[in-house]
Amino acid sequence: MISGQISLFDLGGGTDWMPAQDVYPNRPEYPLREVLAMEKEVTGVYITGHPLDEYADRIEQLVTVTSQDLADVLDSEEQGEMHTFVRDGMQATMAGIITSKKNLITKNNKMMAFVDMEDLYGTVEVVVFPNIYERFGSLVAEDSIVSVTGSINFKEGEVPKLLAEKIVDLKSLTEELEQSRESVQTADAESVPDAPEGLIKIKLPSGNTTEMLNRIRNVMLAHRGKYQAIIYMPQGGSFRTERELWVQPDADFRKAVTDIVGEENYKG
Repeated sequence: MISGQISLFDLGGGTDWMPAQDVYPNRPEYPLREVLAMEKEVTGVYITGHPLDEYADRIEQLVTVTSQDLADVLDSEEQGEMHTFVRDGMQATMAGIITSKKNLITKNNKMMAFVDMEDLYGTVEVVVFPNIYERFGSLVAEDSIVSVTGSINFKEGEVPKLLAEKIVDLKSLTEELEQSRESVQTADAESVPDAPEGLIKIKLPSGNTTEMLNRIRNVMLAHRGKYQAIIYMPQGGSFRTERELWVQPDADFRKAVTDIVGEENYKG
């Protein structure tokens, strides 16, 4: 018999042999982040979960555009239609994990980068020009979890890109937020702000934006709830509603808003 192997004949017919714990020592499980990293490396996808899951609430509060929205732009273009919520040059905030990057040296001998950032829906290409790289280059690294604010850049036949203007470490931001929440809870538990249960998106068509915003505000005040709204302006750009204008997006609310902006300009 090969040395080191266990034979059933060596057990002597006894009933007190416990091979599992004797032969194979108990070891602690790998941390979830390491498990996810190994899954991604071996299979190309995350199986157990996603590295962004623990930041989902914060991402929900920050982002105005997702990779799915950008993919929809190309789909709309191929169908000869104009995408309702995303426009060329509009300001947007996206968040995700950096999965790869490619550095380039410009002819002025400055560093820039092309970054693939994965959110919970897909991947977006983020372009980090030299002046932005100088300020935020330390955050432009694989496996960094960041939020990126910048402008959407259209190119015919391609999924739009995000041209970075500001990059924030989402891990540090989330930790600071949690510490702030704990401090507030210690002082006054009732003063801790809650997070929205979900989001709705409203795009203002061309026209009298002041009048439309006033009408939408009145509708929101009449349908108070726990959903936050992102309002997209006709010329590009967007903003989120304050807590007093969070809504309950039931059928009556939807009809009242779509009567103002049109069915195609409402998502929720």
